[in-house]
Amino acid sequence: MAAVDRGISIDTSMGFTPLEGLLMGTRSGDIDPSVILFVMGKEGLALNEATTLLNKHSGLQGISGVSSDMREVIAEMKNGDKKATNAFDVFTYRVKKYIGAYARQWEESTRWCLRVGLRKQPGRTACKHRESRIPGNGP
Repeated sequence: MAAVDRGISIDTSMGFTPLEGLLMGTRSGDIDPSVILFVMGKEGLALNEATTLLNKHSGLQGISGVSSDMREVIAEMKNGDKKATNAFDVFTYRVKKYIGAYARQWEESTRWCLRVGLRKQPGRTACKHRESRIPGNGP
């Protein structure tokens, strides 16, 4: 996620790698670093296995157990899948946290645009997460 002012990126949720920041399709996003050590010890994972877990099997995919594609998560959510609902809720909660942090820094901003590519096919994005679940973001 990025804060953009007059076409210039002035902040981003990513850090040293895209693993930091907003939860993604298969990436964990922000987590307590001790979680990594705990899981490595409990599951007997090597460093490269833990890296793969965090980058390829976490995020929407890991929480929902359905897909890394937001459209598929939303479809399962509509079917009453609690894990899919939880994945969606975690994602929107974290989006709100970042918007809140950015808004506090740049109070003069009057518009927000959320463009997230959680997709399997280029050129397609999910829109449900941009709707009313983010209070205060009117049309």
